[in-house]
Amino acid sequence: MLNGKMFQPILAATFVAASAFAATAADHGALSEDKFITDSLVAAGVGDVIRKECPNISARLFVVWGKTRELERYALGLGYTEKQIRAFIGDKSERARIRQNVVTYLMENGVKKGNKDSFCALGQAEIKNKTIAGSLLRSRQ
Repeated sequence: MLNGKMFQPILAATFVAASAFAATAADHGALSEDKFITDSLVAAGVGDVIRKECPNISARLFVVWGKTRELERYALGLGYTEKQIRAFIGDKSERARIRQNVVTYLMENGVKKGNKDSFCALGQAEIKNKTIAGSLLRSRQ
């Protein structure tokens, strides 16, 4: 299932504390343009989809929580305020942008809608290659 309804707890938690960073600050512009933020959010989305679609892979929730805190500290370190961070939480266009990037990544990496094995194969590759998404996942095999 490659659509916006795939995103639930992990990505939602990440958006609450992290993707809110797309607000602007005087010295930095929009954090939605920041590669670290975008890559981290896409990775969280990829991990979330994989763990939902592959019965042999689960989330490493403490790692997810830590990455969320890391993103928050990163944005605060760039000078964004908590108010600016919270302001982005409800931005539907940014969520849609991240979702589209996730779907594109999944498709470009061989995932086929309805084919659990393709999700599992990508998940195992992410874990093996120690990608950001892979760091959020654990193999149950």
